Amino acid sequence: MSYLAIFILWLHVLAVITWIGGMIFTLVTLVPNLKTPLSIEQLRLFQNAQTRFHFLAARAAEIIVLTGIFNVLIRGYYSQFQYSPAYMWILTLKIILLGVMITIRVISSRTAVSKISDFLLTLPPAKQFTDQIPDSIMQLQRKSQYFLMTNTVLGMVVLFLALMLRNF
Repeated sequence: MSYLAIFILWLHVLAVITWIGGMIFTLVTLVPNLKTPLSIEQLRLFQNAQTRFHFLAARAAEIIVLTGIFNVLIRGYYSQFQYSPAYMWILTLKIILLGVMITIRVISSRTAVSKISDFLLTLPPAKQFTDQIPDSIMQLQRKSQYFLMTNTVLGMVVLFLALMLRNF
């Protein structure tokens, strides 16, 4: 395997670690610390973290797709493009699940995350805000957490499939 192929594989793994690791970190550390009822400061903290992570996750997904294509081509080159049926089945499932993950990330970013951010931008400074957070925003927050949990589980399945591919 060439140094370029090793570098591309390293970049692929790094992007996967960034995306899936970030989701696990958020689920394990941030989400459990959100108290009910949610204060405006907690919502701002979580939203800021989520907005920044969505940007990072988008870049990681782009790197995963590009380096993944390269990795499949490199593997094909070394095997004269003779992929086993099991390899193709697992690879196809992995690509479909990755597509679902990217779709969920985009939907989450365009619906829940952006609407909560818009709401937070309309608020006065936290010291002056005494109203309760509207139910519609709380529903969006729960929806965002559901998207995160779903994507984390899918990410772990995709990671498992990737490890299975190493045996073919």
